[in-house]
Amino acid sequence: LFVVLVSALILGCTPAKSESAAEPAQKKEVSASKAPTTTLYGEALPKELPALDLAEVLKNPKKYTGQTGLLSGYVRQACTKKGCWMEISASADPKAKSCRVKFKDYGFFVPLDSGGSTARLAATAGMKVVSKEYVDHYEAEGGSFADKNPDGTANEIQLMATGVELTR
Repeated sequence: LFVVLVSALILGCTPAKSESAAEPAQKKEVSASKAPTTTLYGEALPKELPALDLAEVLKNPKKYTGQTGLLSGYVRQACTKKGCWMEISASADPKAKSCRVKFKDYGFFVPLDSGGSTARLAATAGMKVVSKEYVDHYEAEGGSFADKNPDGTANEIQLMATGVELTR
């Protein structure tokens, strides 16, 4: 009787071989791609702001100067030192017009590897002549300027953001 009880106890505690353990390659499916995630940087995006079309802002910057709204675009690149600015365009086309996004009061940064993400942001549009020193500084951080002047300054469309949602 003792031998029967010990045998039952040992056999009862031994895990049964499951189908998934016998055939792991057939039962487990691992997706190579992750679902996109959205992360907020800065302040939450106010729902009451009007939507502004980034392509229109880039086409007619003087018309939109001083206007605040919600914009969406493709992140072409970001500051490679701190993430203190990013460059966005209306499409992923490298020839598409773009603009620099800076962050109000230097209050937040985006990840250095933000390029390739999509962005939704609350921002105020503006035009600025960037000094030669800042042109050199931005270019050292990976930035580019489409409208450089002979004296090394550049004319630039800028968005001053209070909040950015990055999806990647």
